[in-house]
Amino acid sequence: MGKTLFDYWRSQCTAPYHFPMTGDQWYQSMYEDVDGDGHPLFSTLIVKCSRTTCQKDGEFTGLIEYGETAFGFDTSGEISSDVHHNVIRILCFDRDKPEVGEQLLHAALDHFGTEQRIYAFFHYFGMTACARHGKLHESSPHVEALLLNNGFTVEHENIYYARILSPKDTADDTISLRWSDLSPGGCREFAALTEGVEVGWGQVHFLPQGDIAYLRWIYVDEKRQHQGLGTAIMRQLFAELYQLGIRRFDTDTALSNTAAQHYYEKTGFANAGITRSYYTK
Repeated sequence: MGKTLFDYWRSQCTAPYHFPMTGDQWYQSMYEDVDGDGHPLFSTLIVKCSRTTCQKDGEFTGLIEYGETAFGFDTSGEISSDVHHNVIRILCFDRDKPEVGEQLLHAALDHFGTEQRIYAFFHYFGMTACARHGKLHESSPHVEALLLNNGFTVEHENIYYARILSPKDTADDTISLRWSDLSPGGCREFAALTEGVEVGWGQVHFLPQGDIAYLRWIYVDEKRQHQGLGTAIMRQLFAELYQLGIRRFDTDTALSNTAAQHYYEKTGFANAGITRSYYTK
């Protein structure tokens, strides 16, 4: 029996956010994905694949998923149900078959038309089973080359960070965390307190795999920065997440944000490479 579509995707994609997952988790992320509040990410989704033959047992050589988002971001960066984006969400193909990539990409471009802006690897609309990290990892330069050769340009660049949690991640007695309830999309916000005063805030996405979580954002009160509180909050976060069964904790930050990079590396995160999003002008 040949590979399933899930098997093919897994064999092609080597990004650090392609965590271990079941086929069911992957397919649910492909077709029924939601954001942190439980809202569907896409109103339409189209999946096309290429095989070595037209027969069902032919080996896969490429995969693309694209569609229109169910909501979008307005000019001020706020989420709006009146805005929709055309997004190429997944694109992978055999490195020695660039013609397959061309065929799949042009199927999406023909669908959207040349008059509309098209995004590729839009960060917010990535798959939940991959922490909704939608950007393309630098380990797929053949995919990036195809996009750049077909009118796309780089939109944003991020550094991806990963950290393994362990019993050695002990709690910090100076910090306590107050958690919100789990949202329909698997997110929880927290407030960090010291001596009963809120000094920081953040949001964690708990993935369907159960033992993986993703730091969406973290912020320390401007008046309390550069006092060691950021490190203390992160230490407490590590300890509490480990007690909740989390064994891997990932995040990302902009390539230009050197302060955040220093913070993550200081607290034990490992730089796992650059990821990028793209768009047509």
